[in-house]
Amino acid sequence: MRSTFLSMLSMIAVLSGRCPAAEAKAEEKSLPISIALAIPAGRQGEKEVDYSAGPTVIHVVVTNVSDKPLRLWQDWCSWGYGALTFVFGGEDGRTWTGRPEQLMVFCRNYADWWNLAPHESIVMCANLDDAINWAAFPRPVSGSEETVTLKAVLKYKPDKESWRHNVWTGSVESKTERVTFTGWDPEKKKK
Repeated sequence: MRSTFLSMLSMIAVLSGRCPAAEAKAEEKSLPISIALAIPAGRQGEKEVDYSAGPTVIHVVVTNVSDKPLRLWQDWCSWGYGALTFVFGGEDGRTWTGRPEQLMVFCRNYADWWNLAPHESIVMCANLDDAINWAAFPRPVSGSEETVTLKAVLKYKPDKESWRHNVWTGSVESKTERVTFTGWDPEKKKK
């Protein structure tokens, strides 16, 4: 009797076109934000980060893809500091993560967020000239290069403050890109 009841329930779910597990997966994939690396192609047509070309910054475009306003923690406060990380893949098959290495001392710290209107974007940056904080980034010596795969990850952990201020929590990744790093010269960066 019980198995007949369960079979009928399964059939109703199939006939109605609803599948809670599939709906949960679809909802999981429809995140309210997207992120993308903004690394333009160089002269050779490949994405390139050239340390010798002046200030070296990786830009990540964060977009509210939903139809509702969204709050994200700002990266200067403890709730947003370290939320942006990068995952690398070497040509030798190894992978590693780049995140701010330096422990931040917050002289002034309070919950602060960006308000993103529907379909609005902001640009987050990683200043690679700060070799202490972003030590994991490839730094081939001047005259050489290193090609890696690279993706950005933005992750905000849920806590009391994010709930209290209705700040989005979760994790989102950019598309993985193939990027060539060139021209690291620590002497030029000191000047």
